[in-house]
Amino acid sequence: MTIDGVLGGSGFGERALGNPLNALTWLTDLLSDSGDGLQVGDVVATGTRTGLHAVHPGSHVRADFGVFGHVEITFA
Repeated sequence: MTIDGVLGGSGFGERALGNPLNALTWLTDLLSDSGDGLQVGDVVATGTRTGLHAVHPGSHVRADFGVFGHVEITFA
């Protein structure tokens, strides 16, 4: 991830309990044990791999997900 062209952080999916799917499995097991569950349309974020970084109006952030593509945002 870059912020205004400067590397803000990097990481890999295995930081989420070895695999992001492991984190998702943990969540679904926890919710199931409590009588709840995920519903159609729910969105699950398994956490950050790059840490949290401050941005300001005008900041441009780009995150590269390799073969999955990239996302970019400029904050107003």
